[in-house]
Amino acid sequence: RTVSPPGPETIGPTEVTHFHPAPPLPCPTFSGEFEDCYGFLLQCRLAFERSPHAFMTDSSRISFIVGLLRGKALRWAEAKSRNAEFLSGPYADVLEDFKQTFCSSETTTDIRKKILHLSQGRKWWQSYLRSSGLWRP
Repeated sequence: RTVSPPGPETIGPTEVTHFHPAPPLPCPTFSGEFEDCYGFLLQCRLAFERSPHAFMTDSSRISFIVGLLRGKALRWAEAKSRNAEFLSGPYADVLEDFKQTFCSSETTTDIRKKILHLSQGRKWWQSYLRSSGLWRP
């Protein structure tokens, strides 16, 4: 009688080792806040890398991301989906459009500074609005 050495599924005559893949991590939803954009895309990329067989096509990646959108981000996708090609890709184009829309490299403080320094000709924005009758403090 030939006895085979224990394989990966058996260690001894009565011990059986069960291998289980790690459970998939849930991806967070995204509501359109620019502070969360790159983190959201990182989580999606990790999901694509963990299960490459599930995301072999552009449309599978796009539909995965759209399924996680909420609020203004979902409204953006709804508007984009009026174009039949949006959900089929190419993924790189959808990703670029998504980043341009939601992934600002400027912080809220940077944007506030720009607004405070707006001017019309030689007039600051507050003076311009007052003189035009558009703003009364």
